[in-house]
Amino acid sequence: MQCRVCEEEYTDGFDNDFIDGECLPCRANRECDEYEKAEAEELKLFNKMHDTDFTEQDFYFACYYKKIKLKTLGEFPKLQDVYQYAKMQKKADSYNRTLDHPAAKDSDVPF
Repeated sequence: MQCRVCEEEYTDGFDNDFIDGECLPCRANRECDEYEKAEAEELKLFNKMHDTDFTEQDFYFACYYKKIKLKTLGEFPKLQDVYQYAKMQKKADSYNRTLDHPAAKDSDVPF
């Protein structure tokens, strides 16, 4: 089979990796590009509605530092994903900081 996008030739064993004549890598790239474009459109609309001028990175850090409330993202599902990811990352960072503390000395153990 040949991919209609990249025109790469694949052997018959890869038939399951094609959807509508498009190979898996090309489809993944296209879907990722479409998602990023939709996310940028949502951010543009969010900025317009809330009179802000967040870039994608600024928006992530605003979510990370809890400057944006989840309830303001009700109609923006892709921005909700960014919010949830930032929240998860903050929790992981907090957990990692607790692991970075040095171990207690034997004399600190009460038994």
